[in-house]
Amino acid sequence: MKTRKTIIMILTLCVALSFTACTGKGDSGKADSASVSEGTDKTEDLQAKLDDLYQQENQIFEKHKDVWEKVFSKMSKTDAGSGDYADYLASTVEANKKSFTDDELKTLKEDIETIRGIEEQITEVENKLDASGASEPKMMI
Repeated sequence: MKTRKTIIMILTLCVALSFTACTGKGDSGKADSASVSEGTDKTEDLQAKLDDLYQQENQIFEKHKDVWEKVFSKMSKTDAGSGDYADYLASTVEANKKSFTDDELKTLKEDIETIRGIEEQITEVENKLDASGASEPKMMI
């Protein structure tokens, strides 16, 4: 009888230790996968934010499509990639301001200021993506 109790106690102890050992390994694995998941979620959130910002710019262009098409037709395609995008738009408008009515100029200047704010946000998001090492090539509009 004493031997039977001893065997049951030893088996119970072994089962308890095996559950404890498995649980400890499982928790650290969950923590690792949770941190990877958080990093992926953060990167996906940043990419979604970036996509949203580009979409906002496109909506501005679409809202005043006729006047922006006039601006785009006057742009020099050779230096389109240099400098800040809002500054490039502003300089194109300024260089061709005789081609626009006062209302069109007012609309363009308001839109450019909005685009300038969006471009600043885009730069912040891209910097965060670069810091996380998960950035994609910069999209051009």
